[in-house]
Amino acid sequence: MKSHEILSRETVLRAHAFDVVKVNFRLPDGRERAYDLVDHANAVTLLPVTANGEALLVTQHRIGVGGLLLELPAGVMDAGEEPLESARRELREETGMDCGELVSLGGFFMVPGYSNEYLHAYLALDLHEAPLEQDEDEFLELGRMPLAELYRKAWAGELADGSDRVADAGAAGAGQALPGAAGGIRRLGAVRSSEWQIEGGDLSVNYPLAWSGKHARTGSLALGGVWAKHP
Repeated sequence: MKSHEILSRETVLRAHAFDVVKVNFRLPDGRERAYDLVDHANAVTLLPVTANGEALLVTQHRIGVGGLLLELPAGVMDAGEEPLESARRELREETGMDCGELVSLGGFFMVPGYSNEYLHAYLALDLHEAPLEQDEDEFLELGRMPLAELYRKAWAGELADGSDRVADAGAAGAGQALPGAAGGIRRLGAVRSSEWQIEGGDLSVNYPLAWSGKHARTGSLALGGVWAKHP
């Protein structure tokens, strides 16, 4: 397949959170066309899980939806930060917790049709109190939700935040148990091939931590930094 050739780039807007860049391309068929690119810093999101099997979530006002949105803790990376540094900072700022274990769940481009923002996803375990001061314009309400309830809400279409999707899984130890709701949650598999299982009441969901970079597994559901799939 022929590639798009960039002919020129011009920043046409400098905003607080992003820039807008006019990018002129030569298309594969030889025509020229201009596109608008939202030039945005990369970001991180986390699924923090307590020893009791509860996910930590935040509720805040989002201008894009014109109201409150229930979300995973997330935020933009500061200049010079590595993703792991950003993830721990955001966890402490938004939940008041630090973690003993931070598992990379990969990442993905948020809206590649018009933005270059890339989101790194993490699973945060072994939580303990270690608060940092929040950003001055953040007004967050922290909440907890059992993992089984979080998945029930997802299957019912009650969660609207798109930053909950995940990319590729990292290494996982075989048979490592995680805190969970009724019935428990357990990580299965070997290094580079991980599978998680949640069982709670009428809920039974197997979800491989896998993402091809292009397509989700058939029948899977994006939630909380994990691809969930019915068994």
